[in-house]
Amino acid sequence: MKLDNHTRMKVEGFNKPLNVTWQHKLLQKHLTSKSKLLDIGCAAGRLSQVIKNKDNYYGVEYNEDLIKFANSQGLKVKHCDLTKDKLPFKDNTFDVVWFRHVIEHLQVREQVSVMQEIYRVLKKDGVVIVFGPTPYNWFFWDNCTHVRPCTHGQLETLAKDCKFMQTSGYYSLTRSLSHKWQKWLRLTPLRWFLWETYMVAKK
Repeated sequence: MKLDNHTRMKVEGFNKPLNVTWQHKLLQKHLTSKSKLLDIGCAAGRLSQVIKNKDNYYGVEYNEDLIKFANSQGLKVKHCDLTKDKLPFKDNTFDVVWFRHVIEHLQVREQVSVMQEIYRVLKKDGVVIVFGPTPYNWFFWDNCTHVRPCTHGQLETLAKDCKFMQTSGYYSLTRSLSHKWQKWLRLTPLRWFLWETYMVAKK
């Protein structure tokens, strides 16, 4: 089977040792040995290396070749087109949902729909962790598939509109600063290095 370059890179990277970053450690803080994790836009399922029990790893992906590969590795990955499909899982299934660098590919209405679906499939007190690029750096504008950039405040508002009870949003490079200072970092000329923002929200 002939794969496009993007798909081939994801497949080839699957078996390479994962460099555990602070983002992964943030995820691990919210996981126990029994936690069920949903990885939205999971590609080949490489994030499964972060958790101890791979039986508790689930993914959704649009690319059929990546889905076939991930499932051939013993993972549980289902097809989902986030622009029109509901998440293919029952209510109150997951403890944690990982939603990293996918939301920027969606229109506003689609973002709301997906966050509502995440709320539905999360258990009570479950957590969603969302990452996305900001409009302040070339990273967002250099990708022609990006639709809408993110700020920490926009992610928080989206979560609250979708009934999440507790939210906290930060810019990745300034995450050590208190939450109340995050909004002031958007002032020019401070914001040029704020290339990524993230949010942790609780159901």
